[in-house]
Formats: sequence, C-alpha cells, structure tokens
Amino acid sequence: MKILVPIDFSQSSKTGVEYATKVAESLNSEIIFVHAYSQGYQYAGYGAIAYPVSDNFGSYQELYKEKMLEFLENFPRLATINYKSIIASGITSDIILQLAIEEKVNLIIMGTEGAGTVEGYVAGTTSEK
Repeated sequence: MKILVPIDFSQSSKTGVEYATKVAESLNSEIIFVHAYSQGYQYAGYGAIAYPVSDNFGSYQELYKEKMLEFLENFPRLATINYKSIIASGITSDIILQLAIEEKVNLIIMGTEGAGTVEGYVAGTTSEK
C-alpha cells in the first residue's frame, strides 16, 4: 500500500505526517511525502507581489529539499518506515493528482488547513480541490 502526504510545513502538515506514520506502521505501507511550489508570481502580503528571478528556480528546488529534510527529522517514527520525499514545481492540487496516478497511491492523507494564501480564501484550498 502507498500513502501520499502533501507537505506545506504547517501545523496541519505535522498532524498529517503523524497520522500517516501510524497508518503506515499498522499496514506496513510506504509513504510518499510531496511539497509543491510555484514558479510563478507569489502573493507576498500587504498587496505586494514577489517576482521570481528565473535563474533562482534551481535554488528553490534545493531550498525546499533542505526544508523537507529538516521537517521530516522531527518524526522519529519514520526511521522504521519506508518513505521518500518529492519536491515539485507547479500547482499543488495538480502535482498531488499526478503523483497519485503515477505512483499508484492507495490513500492520500493531508490536513484541511495549511499555510494558507489569499487564493485559498477566494478559489478554495488545496484540500478542497
């Protein structure tokens, strides 16, 4: 059995990881952690838009790989579980769906409230999608 766990580094993600580790232990399952990031314009708060510099896209990948490693270090139960982590750029809900199909995932475990953005209030959250 394969379990997909989207990570946005929020408290809700921590809860999702804790729950997924319990399920994986009891069902002898593999966990796939995924973090998706956008290469497009980002809402930076207070009405500001951050414009990414195209040469920095590779560094985003490395930044989030490092952040994912640090995040997962906080879960000692993972030492006994088969897991992998994936960092991908794109629309989060699309990345989750694509990975679920490609990896033949049986279960997706995710929080219902993540880090949040203005888009979440207007267009709906990733968990709703």
